[in-house]
Amino acid sequence: MYTNAGHKSQVGSPYWMSPEVMKHSEYTNKTDIWSLGVTAIELAEGVVPNSHLKPLIAMWQLKDKPIQGFKDPSKWTAEFNSFVKDCLNTNPHLRPEARTLLTHPFIAKHSYGQKMLAELVQRSLADIE
Repeated sequence: MYTNAGHKSQVGSPYWMSPEVMKHSEYTNKTDIWSLGVTAIELAEGVVPNSHLKPLIAMWQLKDKPIQGFKDPSKWTAEFNSFVKDCLNTNPHLRPEARTLLTHPFIAKHSYGQKMLAELVQRSLADIE
């Protein structure tokens, strides 16, 4: 059971917040998928998108111009670009579930990725449940 599902709060850094949270919608598992996409960009590029902006300005920027993907997509594989774009779908109803993302070519192409994620999930099950 996901304990944060359905919460209506804006706790946390605006740099990782999804557009629906900025619009005061419910916080769901799909919100975490958005944050995963932002984190993937941060890990690849070395900085989180909009980190050059003050937090309040970053919030307004996200509402008006949501993050679309990498600054220079040509630096990354098509699979990685696709994975990040899927995570950053501005419509939370169309944003994939975690289970679906595990079958995404970016993850599925690399068996070590699936194994690593499975181990992380296994270790975190007590916290998740």
